[in-house]
Amino acid sequence: MGMKQTVFLLLAAFILNANELKLMFGLPCEREESKQFLDFRYLTQKAPEFAPGSQFGSQWIYGPQTKLSRPADVLLEHNLWCRDAQLVLPSEFPEVTVRIWIGDWQSGWRRFWRETEIRLTANDKVIYEKELNPKTAYEEWCKLEDYVFSRHDGIWDRLVSPILHEEVFTVKPVDGLVRLNLKNILLTALTISPTPERDREIARQVEQERRRQFAERYPWQPLPDEEMPPLTDAIRQRGYVLFQKYGEDCVHPWTRPAATEITDTIRVFAARDEQEIFRFGILPLRDLPELTVEIGDFESRNGKLVTAEHADLWRERYKEQGSRGTMGKITSMRMLDPFSYVLQSMKPQFGEVGTPRMFCLDFRVPLEAAPGDYFAPVKILSGAKVIGTAQLQLKVLPFALCYKDAATYNFSAWYCHWADWWGDYQKNKEGLRETIRKQILFPFKYRFNSNELNPWPYGMPFVFRLGNITGNPGERTFTQTPEQIANFDWWIEHFKKDPECRFILLMARPFFMNCGWNNKFFESRSPEERKNCELDLKDTERITRQVDQMCKERNYPEIYWYYEGEIDNCGIEHVKFALRNAEIVNRIGATSFVTINGPLAYKMAPPAFKHVWANPATPIDEELIATIKKHGNKFGSHNSGDSRFQAGFWLWRTGAEGKYQETTFCYADYMLPYCLLPWNYNTSLSYPDPETQGQRPSLQLLNYRDGRDDYLYCHTLEQAMKRSSPETKEYQMAKQFLSDLAARIHVDQRKYHLTKFDGIEATAVVSTDEWNGFSFERYRWKIATLIMGLEGKK
Repeated sequence: MGMKQTVFLLLAAFILNANELKLMFGLPCEREESKQFLDFRYLTQKAPEFAPGSQFGSQWIYGPQTKLSRPADVLLEHNLWCRDAQLVLPSEFPEVTVRIWIGDWQSGWRRFWRETEIRLTANDKVIYEKELNPKTAYEEWCKLEDYVFSRHDGIWDRLVSPILHEEVFTVKPVDGLVRLNLKNILLTALTISPTPERDREIARQVEQERRRQFAERYPWQPLPDEEMPPLTDAIRQRGYVLFQKYGEDCVHPWTRPAATEITDTIRVFAARDEQEIFRFGILPLRDLPELTVEIGDFESRNGKLVTAEHADLWRERYKEQGSRGTMGKITSMRMLDPFSYVLQSMKPQFGEVGTPRMFCLDFRVPLEAAPGDYFAPVKILSGAKVIGTAQLQLKVLPFALCYKDAATYNFSAWYCHWADWWGDYQKNKEGLRETIRKQILFPFKYRFNSNELNPWPYGMPFVFRLGNITGNPGERTFTQTPEQIANFDWWIEHFKKDPECRFILLMARPFFMNCGWNNKFFESRSPEERKNCELDLKDTERITRQVDQMCKERNYPEIYWYYEGEIDNCGIEHVKFALRNAEIVNRIGATSFVTINGPLAYKMAPPAFKHVWANPATPIDEELIATIKKHGNKFGSHNSGDSRFQAGFWLWRTGAEGKYQETTFCYADYMLPYCLLPWNYNTSLSYPDPETQGQRPSLQLLNYRDGRDDYLYCHTLEQAMKRSSPETKEYQMAKQFLSDLAARIHVDQRKYHLTKFDGIEATAVVSTDEWNGFSFERYRWKIATLIMGLEGKK
């Protein structure tokens, strides 16, 4: 190639590159490094490229001071919500290729309250559009749902690549301009290239740099495979290892079963009316296409239990462990270890050699089931071919668990999926009511309680009003129309479908907001509002009396008035304000309730509230419980962890009247992008279900239920002892066992925490050196034998 030709090509390349555009978008950055990505130019909403009148929504930009995980790369550190904006960009070429990156790391479509559509047009040609409705919301929320883990896929491909949607299109500039109209577009980055080839080259550079940054920020590497136990020739010949696991057992792609776990008979025992899981895995020794299992009915000489009527069969999906904090902050690379956790409807999946595939049958034993051993056949299939068989063995015990006078297990649940509030919420009230109904009833399926009444829809209009609060400050009063009475009755009727519904936990301030009065939480009040609150307190007393009397007249369950929670959050003034509300509730003969989380309330709450529910940061210790009881009040636990131990034997040891777990259901209601990613909220025990547009359990929810049942086994034994003579050998054995068990359990849960417990986040990892799946089953079986001994059953 001659010198002139080389110069010409370099000049042509310079001219082409000079007319390229590489842009990324967001708010003004405090951090200079967030403004720079390759040779992209950074634009804010005030850039002249946006036409006058362009409208933008609320924004987010990453700052290192936040509790959030650091985004995977610079492009994901910011974006621009173009509510209704026009971006006008110059180009000297007759046709250009545009590539646009849409989406974000942090908020997702949750921003689009009351919107109905997403649309991108280029010079009036529609490029990308999507209607915002429950179906499309679930598609976005549950993106990655169908992914089947492969150890051949890099972590970038699993976790980062799917976050941003890339749209590539060609457009012919008009008068030298490309006009992009953006309706509800989360604008991250954009390039304009003179040719498709140049576009692909830029895209390659972008991905290469993003991958580099992610690897630098999150240098995760998988652990080596565990050692394989000796296998028989028969197992090797059939091509897979079948093994049993407990729900608490953590199964990674590199997990290998212990020799004692390898079995063709998966065994569990359960009381009548109990729910129990058969959890088992298949470790392929060679690739098994379209791997699945089929389970027949359970049969014994005493009868038959139809699996389809009493069980849910799930396949498990790997997800990264993530953080136990509600903000999902990743602080260790081991938090990115995949583990088998998410439950999915049964369908064939690729059985990759060396990667365990886990399955779970959640069986509900009928109350009328005859005791004895039941067996169900299992077929293991690869495609249409049966490659092996096994069996499940269920031992039904001759007693039922006792729920009477047991502790309640209720949850914070926001009765609206964000998706169902969009667009036609006023036109489709019955559809919305059905969504709320499904959320109320969802915990009942697992014999949990669902009795928190929180009618505030977090920023949306109130579709179902429960009353009206009107009048001047100091003179406000509560009234109801017939429709509002019916709305209130509807909630109570559904709560009462729970046979153990003994009270309604009424979130008082959200209830007042629903009725038209913003009686603010303490932390939301200005210093002036905190100082001058006498008129609000006067109205609080009047309206609390009116509503509580109304509930008693209508025979509703007892109302627990929940005005303030975690009252140490804002210091001594918050605690004093909560105490004044408690005085009001107690004075009118209603029932006061509080959640506490620190040393101030530790001292001041026990004499003031009828029900004091503490989390471990308070702390919870013998002295706190004794002080509460000394004043004739009742102790309960809130946000004390969602492990089996915390839900079960620990709660039994405290003698709590109930367990209220905020970090169990409500975080599933956050409309965050791709709920399965590890840097989203990871404390929810249920996940959105794209098939039903409702919720479905995670493995951890079933473990939490197992903990609740551990508690019920202890409670059932105590009730059996009350019916027995203390003189009997069986009574003395039960008494000694419970005494020994109580001595093994610390009331102060901090002794088990591997990390500092956060009183606001309400999370900490618990040591499982002693409390693990194996020990839980041994303790539970021992308790079962003691119950049978007291009741004369074998």
